[in-house]
Amino acid sequence: MTDRIIGYLVAEDNETAPASLRDLVTRAVAKTGRPIRLVSSDFARFDDVVTRLIPETVPSPAWMLQARRNADSRARFLSEFGGLDAEGVADFAQSTARNRRSTAYRWRDEGFVFGVGHAGKTLYPAFQFDPDTHRPKPVVARVLAQLPTGLRHGGWQLALWWDTPLDVLDRQRPVDVMDTDADAVVDAARAEAADWADASGN
Repeated sequence: MTDRIIGYLVAEDNETAPASLRDLVTRAVAKTGRPIRLVSSDFARFDDVVTRLIPETVPSPAWMLQARRNADSRARFLSEFGGLDAEGVADFAQSTARNRRSTAYRWRDEGFVFGVGHAGKTLYPAFQFDPDTHRPKPVVARVLAQLPTGLRHGGWQLALWWDTPLDVLDRQRPVDVMDTDADAVVDAARAEAADWADASGN
């Protein structure tokens, strides 16, 4: 198990530390159930603590560039389309269920909608919902059923598929065509599944 530094105390060792300090360590061990080691004075230097706090693996510039691009894409997506958390889905659906998250979970599990992770929550992109019926648009379930499994449960990868111009849609995005030509978007999902199958050699 990797040591986690939450602070340090300067002492020669556990045996020569003052009684009050040994008592503090004993109580802390009893409370947390985890061993606590007093750091010797040789290791209590500022630069040693800083070194221990730096990740052992430093991302490459190319990795960081891709991460920034993905972050920009996600921010733009949310800015353009918005999203509802589980409670927001319940409000939209005018649900009276006591469990305010159950509607979103049920729709997701039944393949009617998909969600993406954001800031510790699952958000459901708002373009999936029909403001007139207060239900998911039927085309979403049809498309999800045709997409390859790896993409169907892909979170942000799936969200950005809806947002990507596709050749089979004359360089239009699925999200722009779904309300006017649902069949075309379903066909695009089938084509995507075929591409994935070809790439995997199946």
